[in-house]
Amino acid sequence: MKKSVLLIENDEAIAEIVDYILTDAGYEVSQTPSVHYLEAVRSLKPDVVLLDYSLSGNITGDMICAQLKSNIDTAHIPVIIVSAVVGLDDIARACRADDILVKPFDITDLEQVVNKWFNKSRLAS
Repeated sequence: MKKSVLLIENDEAIAEIVDYILTDAGYEVSQTPSVHYLEAVRSLKPDVVLLDYSLSGNITGDMICAQLKSNIDTAHIPVIIVSAVVGLDDIARACRADDILVKPFDITDLEQVVNKWFNKSRLAS
């Protein structure tokens, strides 16, 4: 069974690169705009959610993360917040994100953080 990652990233260039890197590493990557995140999480049931903090519109990654973590059906899914924003540790802690990935990141950091949570989510199920 392929490892599934749901990517919510509003920067198309970054989304394309992340998708390529993770697909090349053997992950099944799905992307969704932030407005459709809940439907995507419910239908795809990803092993990990990779979530940009700075999204377009009136929603931020920490808002999505808090909603996912407060929902009994999605609270178990590891959420990794990705951003270059200052104070990312505090933001992640406040919304109960499982991990962070600071931009800019390299391929190894991306693969390691995603794989770490994939392994933990599989062990828990």
